[in-house]
Amino acid sequence: MESESDPASTRAERLSGVALRNVAAATASRVSTVAVGIVLTPIVLAGLGREMYGVAQVVNSLYDFISLLRGGLSAALRRYVTLAHHSNRSEEASLYFAVGFWWSGLLRTGILLLGWAVAWPLGRFLRLPESMHAEATFGIVLIIAATVLADAGAMFEIPIFATGRTAILSLIRAGATWVRLALTIVAFRVFHPTLPVFGAVLIVVELVPLLLIIPIAQRMGVVRSVFPRWTSGSDQARRVLFSYGRLAVLGQAAALLYTSSDSLFIGRIYGAAAVTAYTLGARWSSLIRGFLLASITSLTPLFTQLEAVGESHRTRRALTEVVKLSAAVAVPFCLTPCVVGDILLTKWVGAEYRGSYAYMLAMLAPMTIEVALMPVWMALRARGRIGWLAVGDMVVAIGNVLISLVLALGFKLGLLGFALGNTFAMLAKQLVLRPRAARRDPEFPPARDYIGALPRALLGGAPALFALYLARPYCERGVPELIVGAGAAGLLCLAGSLYATLGTSGIRTLRRRFG
Repeated sequence: MESESDPASTRAERLSGVALRNVAAATASRVSTVAVGIVLTPIVLAGLGREMYGVAQVVNSLYDFISLLRGGLSAALRRYVTLAHHSNRSEEASLYFAVGFWWSGLLRTGILLLGWAVAWPLGRFLRLPESMHAEATFGIVLIIAATVLADAGAMFEIPIFATGRTAILSLIRAGATWVRLALTIVAFRVFHPTLPVFGAVLIVVELVPLLLIIPIAQRMGVVRSVFPRWTSGSDQARRVLFSYGRLAVLGQAAALLYTSSDSLFIGRIYGAAAVTAYTLGARWSSLIRGFLLASITSLTPLFTQLEAVGESHRTRRALTEVVKLSAAVAVPFCLTPCVVGDILLTKWVGAEYRGSYAYMLAMLAPMTIEVALMPVWMALRARGRIGWLAVGDMVVAIGNVLISLVLALGFKLGLLGFALGNTFAMLAKQLVLRPRAARRDPEFPPARDYIGALPRALLGGAPALFALYLARPYCERGVPELIVGAGAAGLLCLAGSLYATLGTSGIRTLRRRFG
């Protein structure tokens, strides 16, 4: 006779399989993003020049801020459509999606017009030479249009996200990344490389995945139609979505103050070329964070599903296991570049940018803690516990901006002051806010259960990192030697960290689930 626990055990195995497939696909997607970024950055930098490359970075930061005007509806829709779908309330899922679809469309139209309106003043803000203003303005208009298109495309991903099977989304994004590389190279060879040409390439690149995602989303059957009829929604539906969305906006605004505000302030104070120098060092933290965040957040709908089917108690065990894995991965990914980062920058974009290593080090080293505790943040958001967390994040983020300006201008540290401001804010967020927020959820394990994973991972990976430090003269010989040395050390570091955190039995279980 089958025991009553069999259905739950079967569901657990099924969710584990889905989770691992999501993580594997998300990892492949981010590997593509990092690889293409490494190849594409020198090409775009050489084609556009320091000034225009800096303008492109500032435009992305500016859009991040004005996109807050969409009210956090995407985050709200991901949660409530997922909850309704797994609670077998299909009409409710369709209603939430329709309301969010049309309100998001209206808000994004306003964002597009606002972005176009500030295109010309932005050139003045960055103190560009007069001869560059026309090119910069047209390029900014096209980049804003491409970004709005990408942002709108995320709406069609929600029905796929709600099923928990996000692997297909990751694979589509990976393909689009390589299309971007190919189109950029072709466009820069056929046309004179300018910011408008780069913006036009981005528009085409965003259309490619959109044409694939729309029919897949419709076939998922989560909502009646991915192009729903117009509805403003009931008072209750709007209240639910916008209430959650406002809290999500706080969290998004806080995240932007940590990173995107740097480009705007640096561009205004030091000019667009300084943005390029700062970005080439600081961007490694966002590249690696995005790489690891994609893998971890691919588990978000599964934690929401546990809540929807009344199995929240399993959050405790699942979170502890995921934190062990994230801590083991954080050590090699965050600390290996810290050991050879100056060599990497020299071989990648030229010796004139070797000084950007200081910004890389200041942001990557403390990010080890952030990545290790990233599953805590993911699980809190998946379970809707973002109110206290969002407010706390905003307080720390504002402090980050103030500290950065004091260090940069008051203590004359320049660009390094902005990087160190992010360091202090990151440590405060991870060591103070995250554990305090987690204590407010009874289904979460105590902080001691998951914080201890990182020290063990550091001890396990330390020998490989020390060996890489000793091998620096070998890595300086050339790019092949750098890739071989850093790659071998990274793999050994990962193996040591995994063994220290998971142990032999944990690694065996992980291999069995992937198999």
